Amino acid sequence: PEGNIAPSTLRVLTVFRGFVTETYLAFVFWSMLTSLTLLIWYFPLWYMGISGFEAFLFITLLPIVLSIGPLRRVVYRFRGFVHLLSLVGIASYLKVDPVWRLSLTAFGIGLSLCAWVASWIESNSQTGELERSVLIWGLGLILHCVVKMAWFTENPIWPIMNRANGGLNDVGLVLGVIASIDVMLRDATSTRVSDSRASNAVKYTGSSLLAASGFGSLLFALHSMYTDSSTIMRWTVDGYPNYGPEPVPWGIATIAALGLGLIISPYRRFTTSFGWYAVGVASCAVFYIYSSWTAFYAGLVLGTYFMSITPALVRGLSTQSPFVTLFFGFMTYNILCLAHVWVVAYEFVPGGVYARERTDVILCTIMALIGLGVLNANKQARQDVQKRLAQFHILKHARFMARFAVASLVALSVLISTHRVMNAKSPAPYTTSEKSFTAAIWTIHFALDNDMWASERRMRDAIRDLELDVVGLLESDTMRIIMGNRDWAQSIAEELGYYVDFGPSSMKHTWGCLMLSKFPIVKSEHHLLPSPVGELACAIHATLDVYGQPVDFIVSHNGQDENYNDRIQQTTKLAEIMRTSPNPFVFLGYVVTRPQQEIYHLLFDGGDINDIDPSDWDRWCEYVGFRGLRRLGYARISHGGITDTEIQSGKFQVVDNPKDYWRASYDLISESEVKPELRYPSMFYGQGVRGHRYHVFNEPRYFRTNELQYIKIRHRLTKFYSVSLVHSSTFEMMAEVQAKSATAKVKPILLHYENKPDTQVELRDTSMIGFEWSFVWEGEKYRWVRESDICVAQYLPRTLKDEYFGIISLLGYNILRCEISQSKELELLLLVSLITLLDKFDDRGWKKDPIGQGIPDNSSPPTVSGQTQQKKEKVERTNEQKLQQMLEKDTRRSQKQMQKNPPSSGNSPDQTPKGSPLSTPSVSTNSPKKTAPPITHTNSTKRISKIFNSIVTLNQQQQMKIKQLPVPSPPIIDKSVGWDHQHTFPYYSYSPYTRMTNDLGYMSIHRSNEDSNPPHVKNIQWDPEPVPDSFYTQRYKTLDYPHPYNNRYSAIEYHS
Repeated sequence: PEGNIAPSTLRVLTVFRGFVTETYLAFVFWSMLTSLTLLIWYFPLWYMGISGFEAFLFITLLPIVLSIGPLRRVVYRFRGFVHLLSLVGIASYLKVDPVWRLSLTAFGIGLSLCAWVASWIESNSQTGELERSVLIWGLGLILHCVVKMAWFTENPIWPIMNRANGGLNDVGLVLGVIASIDVMLRDATSTRVSDSRASNAVKYTGSSLLAASGFGSLLFALHSMYTDSSTIMRWTVDGYPNYGPEPVPWGIATIAALGLGLIISPYRRFTTSFGWYAVGVASCAVFYIYSSWTAFYAGLVLGTYFMSITPALVRGLSTQSPFVTLFFGFMTYNILCLAHVWVVAYEFVPGGVYARERTDVILCTIMALIGLGVLNANKQARQDVQKRLAQFHILKHARFMARFAVASLVALSVLISTHRVMNAKSPAPYTTSEKSFTAAIWTIHFALDNDMWASERRMRDAIRDLELDVVGLLESDTMRIIMGNRDWAQSIAEELGYYVDFGPSSMKHTWGCLMLSKFPIVKSEHHLLPSPVGELACAIHATLDVYGQPVDFIVSHNGQDENYNDRIQQTTKLAEIMRTSPNPFVFLGYVVTRPQQEIYHLLFDGGDINDIDPSDWDRWCEYVGFRGLRRLGYARISHGGITDTEIQSGKFQVVDNPKDYWRASYDLISESEVKPELRYPSMFYGQGVRGHRYHVFNEPRYFRTNELQYIKIRHRLTKFYSVSLVHSSTFEMMAEVQAKSATAKVKPILLHYENKPDTQVELRDTSMIGFEWSFVWEGEKYRWVRESDICVAQYLPRTLKDEYFGIISLLGYNILRCEISQSKELELLLLVSLITLLDKFDDRGWKKDPIGQGIPDNSSPPTVSGQTQQKKEKVERTNEQKLQQMLEKDTRRSQKQMQKNPPSSGNSPDQTPKGSPLSTPSVSTNSPKKTAPPITHTNSTKRISKIFNSIVTLNQQQQMKIKQLPVPSPPIIDKSVGWDHQHTFPYYSYSPYTRMTNDLGYMSIHRSNEDSNPPHVKNIQWDPEPVPDSFYTQRYKTLDYPHPYNNRYSAIEYHS
């Protein structure tokens, strides 16, 4: 008959089915509760302050309506249907609009809370049924931790998840519907039992306020610290090597500790005793005071304690006045949630100054209020003895199923951890052959993209495609209630193969800075930077083993723009850390300043590091700096909608002699001159991929590596002039010049470039009066000339019939008219021609030098007599003096003309183009005071060397680009082997170029600058250092000095 007892196997299956379905609904409850605060956080994050959406937190007060008895009984009787309705919170992922998702989730968690609380209150007279319900509720929390472990701390049914980022919302929704229907079917068969419960209600002793405070504090403690297996690890993390436990596999211990607490929870006299409470208080104190492993162990004990008292505190909640208990209980939870946010967001909330960094007060409050709840529960425990005995069969099955479920979940966590450990990728740099690495900085807005979806998968793809070996990620601390207790970096680290430094722990009250590294982390320090007023700034100072060499990195996040004094102190601290480190350094930070401002100079000059590209003026917060490394490239990549901040990246190489790279050069080169394995990925050109593309410059920038490129050798021949230019590393002959003498009028330059046929180009003295040397390359004539004024424009007569005007070449050089296909050869020509000209003027000193006398050459032509040579030099000096007089005369004439005919506002339409609309370039624009003094025998060599203040390399890619090349030599070059120059004045990528003269009135070619003429080398000392070898060495000493536009000049030391 139907009333007979069912077979034992059928009964076990029925009990098991009910346990499984209700445990899943408990998992749904914890999923919606943890997602509610996560969704709320999205709005103040973008408002940078109170947004108004924080009011959705108070949906947790909805169970107050259950103080109405009839309504409460209806909710309990149809709790399966209420659970079904609450699934709207899971289905909210279908709405793209963040406001809709938040609203639906809040509605869902409100209904779910009502269903659970109604069950507790209505079953308060049925001790076995109540304990079963609470055990299932606790198992839902443990299941929540296990599922998050499998999904790298994300929950697959959160409203921030979807199929694209790993969500299984649809599967979770279907399972929720099945579980709700199962509850409805089982409740339909037990209607008479639930109706009869009201008559068996017993009046318990105790206080509603004590019960409410205890339950509210417990709910907050479980939510804030134990809704993820790795939370307590990240709350107590420390720097390497004492980093602490890794989330995998040590998350198993957290799950096991929670399960142990649930298993011992039926032993009410023990769990509500003063001794056990003292253990909980002590473990909380150790958890807060210590860090790393010690704090983790204390956290495990604390988790066990919280879970063990959960049934007792829920029991106390269910037996008191519903309105008072529920209102004060959930209000306590809400206040603690807000306080949990206030301690770190104090800069943006009212009254934040009083809550600043007071996690200690929050923990003390939690333990004190839980103590009150335990005191209340201890009194009630004595009254429950008879009730538990009466429902022993229910308790027996419930406890057995709870133990079985705990064991199953712990075993499942072991399998998940094992799978993750076995499938984790081992860290290895992307490019090892060149000992290079790519570093980047990115502010990721707590792994929530601009549309409120979890973004770690898109972040992973961007980091992978950019081949970032070291990346600093800011605003990364998501181990809080408002961020969902997510450790999103786990997925990136395991799937791409990175070491992780989490940065300052969550109890340090920062927004977080995190480092991912392909290189082993030797040691690291977590710094809280000085922040007397604003938000607490954080920094990681780590030493990495980069190809066997220690390289220091800083990842930092300074305060906001409103607190200037804070940023000054924070930057000073960062500069001190960098300045005192003996290692090569890379800085990846969020500084909040414009380039060339006070904080900028405090960081780079005070920290003794180089800005990766000082000419990049369009920066505000993120900066990359370095020293002691070979800097290869720099790129800015758009954020792709993941956040509102771009990715800034630099490519570097480790060198054996870091001190030689303490100062950087900033000569740009084309991508074709960079080895393919050292280039940035091509997929980010144009429109890029997934919204990521090279922007600002629309391409990466590559730089010269500040190394010696060529060696000049002047052969020791007394009666013949011979110079060779060889490659610095391969010693391959690049170009050579052979002539009768250094003063010859024609000097043939023979180019030996790569595997191309040898090419000869003649450098000729084409001057009529004065100084002019020229050569022809690819149909264009290039001249070396001396000018005493600044050439601002050149008029080229019209070349086509019916043209009204000719071509106006502004700023001295019309780049667009050059179409150079062999730019490297032109660079060699410019360099060799410069060398020969300098040798010409240094020839007297060369001959007088004992080393320069060289080896007699019997095959050389006969020498010129001394009388003839003196006559020739006299003619040259006379020509120079005549040229100087002509220039002075032109200056006076132009000044008189300007006084008589002031400049008009424009040209008349009636004028014809027969004459140039611009003044003749020979007319001086300098005042007489600035006219160069006459050339004398004593200063001619020094002045001529100043002519070539800078030479340029022409490079043809879509348009002509001129790049700055080495600084001129000191007065005597003889057998010096190389030189280089550093320019750090602002550079605009598409601006025209200009030919300017230096302070002594000699020509140099530079990029145009909106601020000033290029700075001049004034303080370079040089020491002749003869060596008994085949050539002469000169070393340049570096001298830095302040410049009105904060530019720095230095000469780089090279030697043979």
